Amino acid sequence: MRLKSINNESGVILITVIVIVVVIMGVVISVISMNVSQTRLTEGQYQSLQSQLLASGEARRAAAEFQAGLTPSNTPYTVTVSGVPYTVSLRTTGGGLMGSSVVEVTVDY
Repeated sequence: MRLKSINNESGVILITVIVIVVVIMGVVISVISMNVSQTRLTEGQYQSLQSQLLASGEARRAAAEFQAGLTPSNTPYTVTVSGVPYTVSLRTTGGGLMGSSVVEVTVDY
């Protein structure tokens, strides 16, 4: 009779251990998933910030060329920052305040 009792207890222990292992694996997988998604979000924010800085620099360059009496180049160019290519393009049009030009800067990545 005692032998059957031991077999039942070992079965319960086995099921308990399996449940605990599955729960721990679930927690580990969710933590890893959160870390991966945070890394992707950070990379996207970094690229967005880089494109804003490039656009700001291009706008300042265009303004300096206007002040010097030059016409800024409308030819797009590509800049690689940390292995990511950014295409910067500039478009100038008339119609600004008091006859000034409007400068539109676009940065694609």
